[in-house]
Amino acid sequence: MEKKTLDISLIPALAAKLEKVVEQRPEGNFVVRGTETPYSGVYYAVGQVDGGEVYKVATIKDGQLVGTGTVYRPDGLIVGEVDFRDGKSLQESWKHWNRGGKEAGPPGDSGE
Repeated sequence: MEKKTLDISLIPALAAKLEKVVEQRPEGNFVVRGTETPYSGVYYAVGQVDGGEVYKVATIKDGQLVGTGTVYRPDGLIVGEVDFRDGKSLQESWKHWNRGGKEAGPPGDSGE
């Protein structure tokens, strides 16, 4: 079976669509907008890292971030990855890559 690849260019539109359906509560969990129903599915968001736009992709199960979340640059290069358990990021799992594609130090360290 062939593995599907993510089309990075679609993330902003997917994030905008998801934002209309899902809301993040102050305590960090995600629910279906206007309800108390926990959201489960893929999470897409657009954010900023080091002054540049980035795209975030993660998995939410029963309202909590789980598994590995990945942050991409618009050109498709990975900025970083972090593992989530019970909705919390495991800081020791955080990996960061510089613009040259080499693994760098912690977020904010360009490593270039």
